[in-house]
Amino acid sequence: MKLPDKVRIQGADWEIRADHEQMDTDDTYGQSQEVHLRILIDDTRPIDRQRACLLHELFHAYQSMNVAPKQRLTEAQVKFIAASLFQILSDNPDVARFICGLEKEVP
Repeated sequence: MKLPDKVRIQGADWEIRADHEQMDTDDTYGQSQEVHLRILIDDTRPIDRQRACLLHELFHAYQSMNVAPKQRLTEAQVKFIAASLFQILSDNPDVARFICGLEKEVP
């Protein structure tokens, strides 16, 4: 599956773009640009890293729409929560489908 090109957060459409050139450092996998409503993902990384990074950046984007800057989670907290949730949902697709309301109805 290819990287989605947008996501709606609190009624605002955020652009999602694959862009290796915009990364600040070699260890940066993605960025949330709240002023531009844009999320950048380094598309030279393995696909699982891109997926985990998108989830991480979605936490930042959601916070930027809802939480005052001084009250936001730290980078370490976002990293922990996003990585934990990514692992749980990736390893348990039935749980992910249930949470998202995508479970198959059993006759």
